Amino acid sequence: IPKTFARAEKCVRNIVQAGAFPVVFGGDDSCPIPIVNAVAGETDGDVGYIHVDSHMDTAEQVGGMKNNHATTVTRAMDNDNVSPENVALVGMNGPLNPPGGREFAEETGSTMRSIWDIDDRGIESVAKEAIEVASDGTDRVVLHTDLDVIDQGFVPGITTPEPAGLTPREALKMMRIFSEGGIDA
Repeated sequence: IPKTFARAEKCVRNIVQAGAFPVVFGGDDSCPIPIVNAVAGETDGDVGYIHVDSHMDTAEQVGGMKNNHATTVTRAMDNDNVSPENVALVGMNGPLNPPGGREFAEETGSTMRSIWDIDDRGIESVAKEAIEVASDGTDRVVLHTDLDVIDQGFVPGITTPEPAGLTPREALKMMRIFSEGGIDA
């Protein structure tokens, strides 16, 4: 993991230094850690983070490992220029989320919107709020989308599937809103 993270971070740093827009596909759910580290490390100002996932991924560590699939949000906020107030967690649902998710968001000052918030308010409202949160006073925004945010009936073979997620159409609409809203890293 350390070697892979170092290579991934170096690659994304090179892309950002070249003035290009990094787009990273694949890998496990820990991939945002080196990506956010690279973007934050190459940005003089603040960086926002949008985490679209069925799971909050806010653990401090799992089994003694600080860098893993359940710690991505925590590791993003470890960067000095990634303020919790510029972190938006979107799509949380299912029993694998730790108890106290809303409390975590309140305590850190981050924003968490569950699948039920999306149902109540609509995908457009929640996506636009995530953009506002992540881009408020920031120079760049990193968007991470985990496929498990899409209902398990539509995406077979993911590692930690959860029922009652987004439909593929909702996920595509959300990505379109993010791209129109100027997500830039």
